[in-house]
Amino acid sequence: MFFLLRAAFWLSLVVMLLPTDGSLKDGERVSAFETVGFARSVISDLGGICDRSPDVCETGGKLARTFGAKARYGAEKLYDYLDGTFTEDTKSPPRGTLTAKDLEPDWRSPDKKG
Repeated sequence: MFFLLRAAFWLSLVVMLLPTDGSLKDGERVSAFETVGFARSVISDLGGICDRSPDVCETGGKLARTFGAKARYGAEKLYDYLDGTFTEDTKSPPRGTLTAKDLEPDWRSPDKKG
């Protein structure tokens, strides 16, 4: 959960540092220094959330464990699928329609010419 919050925070920070098209008024703009100060305040506030609300941290931990288990299961299924797709199975029959007997040359006696 905290990974998602951090990712959203940093993505928001990057967006705030991008230039605008000039449609904002001077009073509506936020400087880069104000953005960094705001970011520090938010990070320090998120660091103390477990002290203020232990149940939120417990639920977040459960959510993170559930997410991790689901991600691990999905990765295993994807690996199993891709492993079977890209490796040739030695137990599978040959892909052609000819049997081994069909592939053997016709036997001829060396005495016969023909």
